[in-house]
Amino acid sequence: MLQDHPHNLLASDHGTKFISPAVLGIKGELTRQESYNLIEQIAQASPNILYLYDLQTECNVYVNHQISTTLGYTPAEIQAMGASLFKTLVHPDDLLLIPAQYARIAAAEDGEILEFEYRMKRADGEWCWLLGRNSVFSRDLDGRVQQTIGTAQDITARKRADQLIHHKSVQAVLLQEVTKKIRQSLDLPIILETAVQKIRELMAVDRVGIFKFHSDLKFGEGKFIAESVNAGIEPISTATIQIPCFGERLAWYYQRGSISAINDIYTAKIPDREVKFFAKYQVRATLIMPLLDGSVLWGLICIQECGEPRLWQQDEIESIKQIAEQIEIAIQQATLHEKVQLELEIRWQVEAKIAIQLLQQQAFATIAQQIRKSLNIEEILATATTQVKELMGVDRVTAIKFLADGKLQAVAESVSPEYPSRLGIIWNYDRFSPAAFEFYLHGKPHTVFDVRHDPLCNGWQAELEIAKVQSKIVAPILLPAVNSEPQLWGL
Repeated sequence: MLQDHPHNLLASDHGTKFISPAVLGIKGELTRQESYNLIEQIAQASPNILYLYDLQTECNVYVNHQISTTLGYTPAEIQAMGASLFKTLVHPDDLLLIPAQYARIAAAEDGEILEFEYRMKRADGEWCWLLGRNSVFSRDLDGRVQQTIGTAQDITARKRADQLIHHKSVQAVLLQEVTKKIRQSLDLPIILETAVQKIRELMAVDRVGIFKFHSDLKFGEGKFIAESVNAGIEPISTATIQIPCFGERLAWYYQRGSISAINDIYTAKIPDREVKFFAKYQVRATLIMPLLDGSVLWGLICIQECGEPRLWQQDEIESIKQIAEQIEIAIQQATLHEKVQLELEIRWQVEAKIAIQLLQQQAFATIAQQIRKSLNIEEILATATTQVKELMGVDRVTAIKFLADGKLQAVAESVSPEYPSRLGIIWNYDRFSPAAFEFYLHGKPHTVFDVRHDPLCNGWQAELEIAKVQSKIVAPILLPAVNSEPQLWGL
């Protein structure tokens, strides 16, 4: 039995324990009932939950009415929960720490105050963070702690403030990383992959993807070009996704920068076809934010929770808006870079075309000069084959003449040194089919990308292998017509 002195919170009256007014600094004699009433008034006036807990029976002995304000339960409801109180109300993660707290209290000295932060479920289903301060209240005859007295202070607002500070700190780091990527690289895929990974870590969600519309289909189709998913969640970045009626019903909404936050697809006021669309990809809650390239809707950031509903917080939305702005800068930079590269490529093509034209003019001028300088056909053909080879950048240019005795001869040639020369070689006409002869009489060139598949080349395969020819262009050399009949001089 405890003695009544200033260090004891309980006094004894024929075996019944009650809170002694002496510990409260109250002088004078009070009856037992007056003492009880006074302590009850003090307990009910406390802004925190005040309770007595029996460690040996694992039951609440007493709790003040502040429990109703903080958690939404009456003292009677708390008492009725008995030994299942913690299992019913304490957050599963914090429940794992309770045995360690029991051990701390069991080893505590009288007057020692132990603190413990934990979460309990409110009557409305929300989690409330509490700061518990516990002290030994009574011991049994063996000196073991039997009851503790404690207070529980609602620190939910402080915890949320801490989480917001942490969230903003992580967000600042993420913004720095994305901004750094944008400044260091014009590689949009790398920037987007970094962004989706960091957003998923920041938001602790199941899937984050960046969806790009196919620009020529009026927002009716597109693809996830960057995606980060949790283990067990099926990725969807490999599939082209069709979005019926998006262009007619939703494109304008996102085009103006609006955001869609759906906490639960099954309770949100959205059409059934959209519910089925989200369910097809395991989506239960989603936050969708537009990505604009200037004033044009380029794509969407899709942040998705797959296992359960999620209440999207305004600070989360603001964080993603800031990240989206950085991604839009990257998109605009990539678009500008692509435009500049395209313009450069067009310029290079034009310059290359002009250079070829100049080479052609030079080649034609050289050939014309040789013709004016000499009537020797061999010299003219030698000049022509050399100039054409340089102009076209090929390995071999050969001039072949049809001879009067039914044969063909390579009469001029310019060839790279690593290939065998065929100059002077004579072939029989029978290698040249009537169909081929008729084709070239019309003055048409014949382009062959692979000589193994040339319908006009029957009988020439062995010769082409010797000369190591893989592709070719054959152009006829025609003489003035005789009796309206074209004359084929050679090739």
